[in-house]
Amino acid sequence: VQLGFGAHAWIGGGAALGFLFWLGWALISLVNAPWYVPGLLFGLLTWAGVALPLLGGTALRLQGFSAVALVLAVEWLVTCLAVGLFCTFAWHRYT
Repeated sequence: VQLGFGAHAWIGGGAALGFLFWLGWALISLVNAPWYVPGLLFGLLTWAGVALPLLGGTALRLQGFSAVALVLAVEWLVTCLAVGLFCTFAWHRYT
């Protein structure tokens, strides 16, 4: 059961990263949205593609790691959202 959940986490992460690669150009086309919306979407997709599968798979394999995984997931979510916002702000500022 844990192996199946872990495999689905990696499949989901890979799909999210592939979608992020494809969406990289599409995020620029959100011209009617405020400047921070593409940054938040980028950060959320990055978190969903990298940190979430990694922490979810680790929490499934290690006993007692769920609480630590939750804290790390929130830390990585804040980090990814901040990076997305900073990148979009820098792009918005020079356009």
